[in-house]
Order: sequence, then structure tokens, then C-alpha cells
Amino acid sequence: MTALKATLPDDWSERVATAFDGKWWPDASGVVSVTLIGGPDGDVVTTWQLSEGALTVVAPAPGDAPLALQVPWADAVATFSGKAEPAVLYMQGKLKTSGDNALLLRVLKAASTPEFAEWRTKAAIITNA
Repeated sequence: MTALKATLPDDWSERVATAFDGKWWPDASGVVSVTLIGGPDGDVVTTWQLSEGALTVVAPAPGDAPLALQVPWADAVATFSGKAEPAVLYMQGKLKTSGDNALLLRVLKAASTPEFAEWRTKAAIITNA
């Protein structure tokens, strides 16, 4: 499996969002801020909106998102490579969250599906392109 490169391309968030095909998760909606903490070039912050199965990058500052996720860089690498699951990282206290707990539970449930694993693989390939 592919892992995260040390340096992410400037359009990483948009390309990863475009690879998401959420038709398998049509009832999901919400805005989620994701922070990868302690990367080689510093923290990576992106905010995504999930609506009607599509994932798009949005402009709100991370503090404005109803759900914020923070994960250390090494654990993000493990997640993209398929060696760690978001729900396990959450239970271990490595995936920090704040905000909408109902949305968090929907995200964690979706992250345990084969479709999420497929998107994760696509995202890892884009990351290393």
C-alpha cells in the first residue's frame, strides 16, 4: 500500500476530495475540518463539505467547522497505508475530535466500509502521484 509523501502537493485536498465517490453514503452531510499534525512541512489543514455523496473543499476556517478532527502525521500515514483505522485511532485517543458527535459517529461508521477503503487507496495514490 502507498503511504503519504513527506510533502503534499498544493492541490492535495481538492484532488483527494475529487476522488471521493460517496454515492454509497448518500445520506451523509456536514462540514469537517481535518488537521494532520506535525508533518514535515508543518500541520496540514483542510476543510471538506460532504453533501449528497460529494466531497468538496470549502473555505471556512477550521474553527468554524461543525466537526474538527486532528490526527498526528504518523497516524495519518498509517491510515492512508491501511495499517490503521480511524475508529481505532479514536478509541486510542490518537484521533482527537471536537464538535458534532452525531456527525463523528457517521464518519467513523462510514470509515469502516469497503468503499472507504477504496477511496483511501485512491487518495494515497493521488498523494504520491
